[in-house]
Amino acid sequence: MKALLVDDEQDICEILEFKLQMLGFSCDHAYTGNEAIDLCKKNNYELIISDIRMPQGSGIDLIDFLKSKGQNLPAIIFLTGHTEVPEQELLDLGVLTILEKPIDFDKLLSCVKQNLL
Repeated sequence: MKALLVDDEQDICEILEFKLQMLGFSCDHAYTGNEAIDLCKKNNYELIISDIRMPQGSGIDLIDFLKSKGQNLPAIIFLTGHTEVPEQELLDLGVLTILEKPIDFDKLLSCVKQNLL
């Protein structure tokens, strides 16, 4: 299975990759929303884990792009605690789970196992 990890904090992507590799995922990283969109144009992903607020395109921009292309991908979005996007709006976009930072990795892995494995 292939996952896209999107966060402007590189260390978060590296930790997520380590955790997901233990579940059998191969991972690509993007550090901006626009970089994530470019990767989605070239690759198919079973899972996208994205921050909402990033430079050069947000997590919501990424999901809007995927929806416009007819792709219905599972997604987990981390809230930074500073976002003004209502939780229901994110769920309506197709987000599986909304987690706040600091990330509870046990909760994240449980969600991935429940919904994808």
